[in-house]
Formats: sequence, C-alpha cells, structure tokens
Amino acid sequence: MPRRLCCGETNRHEIDTHPDENAGRTSLRFSISPGVSADLNKPASIKKEATANLLLMIPLALTQLATTALGITNILIMGWSGSAALAAGTLSVHLFTFFSVFVGGLLTSASPLIAHSIGAGNPERAKRVAGQAINVALILAIVKR
Repeated sequence: MPRRLCCGETNRHEIDTHPDENAGRTSLRFSISPGVSADLNKPASIKKEATANLLLMIPLALTQLATTALGITNILIMGWSGSAALAAGTLSVHLFTFFSVFVGGLLTSASPLIAHSIGAGNPERAKRVAGQAINVALILAIVKR
C-alpha cells in the first residue's frame, strides 16, 4: 500500500492509496491519527447523516429561538417606553448588526490565512497575521463603542 504524508512531516495526516480489486479503481483512506481514520470511498448512511445533522440542529435552533425571544422582549419594553425610544432602539440595533457583520467578516478572513501559513511551515507569518487580526479587532472594538 503506497502511503504519503498529506500535510508535512510534523502532522499525522496520511493518505493510503491502494487498488480496489472489485471496482478497478484506487481506494482512498484518510488517517487523522493512529486509530482514527475515514474511508473516503464509502458513503455514510443516510440515517447516520440525518441523525448527526439533527443533533447539530438542536442547539442552533434553540439559540435562534432564544435570540428571537430576546429581540421581541426588547421591542415590547421599548414600545412601552414610547415611540421615540422604540425608534432609537431599532436604529441602534440595525447599526450594531451592520458593524458586527462587517467586523466578523473582516476577522474571519484571518483564519484561513493563519492556517495556510502554518501549513506552509511559516510560523512567523502566522504570528504576524494573528497579531494584525488582534490589533484590527481591538481598534474596531474601540471605534464601535
């Protein structure tokens, strides 16, 4: 069975390739660490995939419901305070959401840059990108206040 390292000598990711006698093609097996591997040629069963997705969906759905309930509660309380408070609160929520999405998108771009630097064996670049991302986050947090 030919083996090759996937992500450099320091990581334990290995890809095993060997001919599949039944189908006449190459079979792939991805090994993350000793004892943990995945056969890339065998599709997972629909029942397992559906169960895994439902288990992931439950906390996400509960979080979304809690966020919606909090927003409705805020609107009710601001509405009881008067129309000016409701208008100011609604405007502030829209501005806050805009800046949160902008900052989140900007800082999310740092993750693949850091991962690429580490994968390329350039830890200095990874440290530099991480430091720049932290500085941008701090500056934007001060500006957003």
